[in-house]
Amino acid sequence: MMGEAHLRVLDVLTEDQSITALHEQTGYSMGRVHEVVEELEQNGLVVTKRGNRNRRVVSATETAVFRAYRRLQSQHPHIDFSEILSRRTLHVCWFLDQPRKVSEIADRLPITRQRVYQLLAPLQERAMLTKDGTQYKIADDLTDLVEFARAFVDHEHAHRAREDAPSAVVLWSTPAEALVSVEAKQDREQLVDTDNWAVSGLARYEEYGLTFFGANQPPVFYSELDTKITVEQLVCHTLVAKTDSRRTSYALLLLTTTAFDEDQLRATATEYGVTGLIEDMLSFLHGDPTSSEYIPNTRDFEALKQQYEETS
Repeated sequence: MMGEAHLRVLDVLTEDQSITALHEQTGYSMGRVHEVVEELEQNGLVVTKRGNRNRRVVSATETAVFRAYRRLQSQHPHIDFSEILSRRTLHVCWFLDQPRKVSEIADRLPITRQRVYQLLAPLQERAMLTKDGTQYKIADDLTDLVEFARAFVDHEHAHRAREDAPSAVVLWSTPAEALVSVEAKQDREQLVDTDNWAVSGLARYEEYGLTFFGANQPPVFYSELDTKITVEQLVCHTLVAKTDSRRTSYALLLLTTTAFDEDQLRATATEYGVTGLIEDMLSFLHGDPTSSEYIPNTRDFEALKQQYEETS
């Protein structure tokens, strides 16, 4: 949910507004305004209450996404963002903090390369992008747009998760994927029963013959691309959910008993923001010294392997 009508309504919500005032300022019919306000309220971006004469009054919620949109507007008042941006355009913009090929963006979204080109075109026509060969990037003076896109994506995932699991907290996300922690067991079970969600973290190590006590409150992974979790993703999910020496040791144990691709693990670590720890783990597995507080000493790790009847 995010289109021209939704942004136009947010544009005029610098203060509380009645439905009639929104109708007059946006030019949309009363019916359309009611529809847009309801969708914004369902997504946690506005709240409504009854004002004088029992009239419905609309207020923008002080969410990160609303604040990011206000900053974007204040920095670039000459741009009509409501005319340019849509939900999918924001998803594409999420990736444009650095030069990206269209194929790279399309691979990370459930849309075609042709659709990515279509979404980039209005931005390119307005000189909002830089292009170097086949790579696109948001113009240096429009980094606020990437910040808005990222705030929107975080909000979208949080709202989606909390519809079924009120205790969900987003740990990591891209436009098409997210990793969330869920405190309440009932919430977690309800979320996992929903399409595109799957349990991850230590609870999933059983598939590789490793069962750990204390694997409660596992993170839950959402993907519009593929909910099949690779070994490389599973290791990173474990570390993102909580970084401590116990989880690092378990992740190392998984890597010693399961085939994995080092290059893919490094690429996945970059995506999840755990590059440093993954490099330390690989150094440990190669027998190289490491000073990380999260890496076990060799004797303790060998004891852990023996406990689970594993051999080098």
